[in-house]
This record gives sequence, structure tokens and C-alpha cells, in this order.
Amino acid sequence: MGRHGQKTGSGFYKYDPETRKRISDSEVEALIIEEAGKMDIEQRKSAMMKFLPLFLSTYK
Repeated sequence: MGRHGQKTGSGFYKYDPETRKRISDSEVEALIIEEAGKMDIEQRKSAMMKFLPLFLSTYK
């Protein structure tokens, strides 16, 4: 996926190139929701945050 964090401007989040401030990334959120649906994982904010590292580790 080419998401290597701040040095590429995207990772779990998008990053502002000037301030390096993180910005929510709708593309990542959509992937999480899609994969969670395939795995029959109930969508709750706390559940999504637990699932995020597992999900992203599969796309290195």
C-alpha cells in the first residue's frame, strides 16, 4: 500500500506536509470497515481501534 507514516505523508493517517499534523484518512477507514465486515466484526469505535493494527499489518 505504500503507507509508511509521516515520511510518505500517509500511514494510519494522512499527514500535513508542512505541520506533520495527522488527519483522518477516509480510505483507511473504508478499508477497515470492509475487512471488518468480511470478518464479521461488529463496528464500534473502540472495536475499530483494536482492529486497526491487525488490519494494517496484513497490508505491509
